[in-house]
Amino acid sequence: MNAPFELTFTVTFPEGLHVGAGFGFYSTIDAVQRKRAGEETPIVPATAVKGRLRYVLERLIATTGCCWMEHKDVSDCSCPVCVLFGNIHKQGSARFADLEPVEEKEVKLSQHTGVVLDRRRGTAKPDLLYTYEYVAPLVMRTSIKGRMALQNGIPDNLLCLALAVTNLDAFGGKKTVGKGRIGEVTIQSLKFNGEEWKDRWVKEASVKWAPSNATM
Repeated sequence: MNAPFELTFTVTFPEGLHVGAGFGFYSTIDAVQRKRAGEETPIVPATAVKGRLRYVLERLIATTGCCWMEHKDVSDCSCPVCVLFGNIHKQGSARFADLEPVEEKEVKLSQHTGVVLDRRRGTAKPDLLYTYEYVAPLVMRTSIKGRMALQNGIPDNLLCLALAVTNLDAFGGKKTVGKGRIGEVTIQSLKFNGEEWKDRWVKEASVKWAPSNATM
């Protein structure tokens, strides 16, 4: 029997954010990803949230062995990465949503224009200006939902997911100039089968791992 889980968290971007839409407007500006066409509300798409979290969890497994199993990406693999995110053989148990601003009214969009540098000479290339759109510092929120096998206590795979969330460091592009850098990740709710674990998951996980920047 499976039971539902839901993990809700916020992310603070102290230096702003740029998640490109893959195309610009007026053919000159690298626009940010928006909630819907014609709207101003910026988002980090669910696919980007999923991809970044999977990357973080894979690195944690590779560097610390935090999740006790080797990630094999095969049909019968039961490691946290395959269980949560799936692989080419099976679907993952977690469902991801867009990362959206907590306060849409406070969102401010800006533009930055720069020049392309010649890496060999270290000087600006003539007639090669670029402009990109970015979001001023803000706080965003999302939820991850799904189902896991019912058991007493909180599943280890859910602890792994919470650990990956608290180790997020950045989203989007223009990271070399600080855009997308994460200042703080706050887990607002962590429920399994209707029971809240927000204030207890770190203690449960501390037997195996030491989360670096969880905020309660």
